[in-house]
Amino acid sequence: MTGAVDKGWIGVDFDGTLVARTDAAEGIGEPIMPMLERVWQWLEEGRDVRLFTARAYPPPGAEHKLRPLRAWMREWLGKELPVTCVKDPDCAALFDDVAVSVGQDTGELAIASGNETEELVKDASEVQ
Repeated sequence: MTGAVDKGWIGVDFDGTLVARTDAAEGIGEPIMPMLERVWQWLEEGRDVRLFTARAYPPPGAEHKLRPLRAWMREWLGKELPVTCVKDPDCAALFDDVAVSVGQDTGELAIASGNETEELVKDASEVQ
C-alpha cells in the first residue's frame, strides 16, 4: 500500500471482517485468514493498525466488551492494538464488511459486482 495509507492509521473491523460473525453477543468467531494475513503484513511493515469496532461503543463504558477482543489480539497478533469506534482525520483507510465505498468528492458509489450490499447500493443510487 502506498499514498494516503502510509500517512495515517488503518482501521480494521472485527466482527465479519477480521473474524467470522457469531450469534453470541460477546463471542468471537474463527479468524478470517486473508484479512488476518493483511494485518500481520501491515504490522510487519510498521503500519499503525487499529481495531475499529462497534463493540467499543459507547466509549468509555465498553471496556467489559473489549476484554475478549484484547485476549484475541494477544493470541493472534502477539500484542494488543488500539481499539476505537471513532474515525478521525488521521484515518487513512477502513476495512469493514458493511461499509460501502464512495468516491472522494464525487458521491459516486464504488462497489464490486456480486457484493452482498449490491442491492442496498442499487436502492441508494436510485434516491434522488
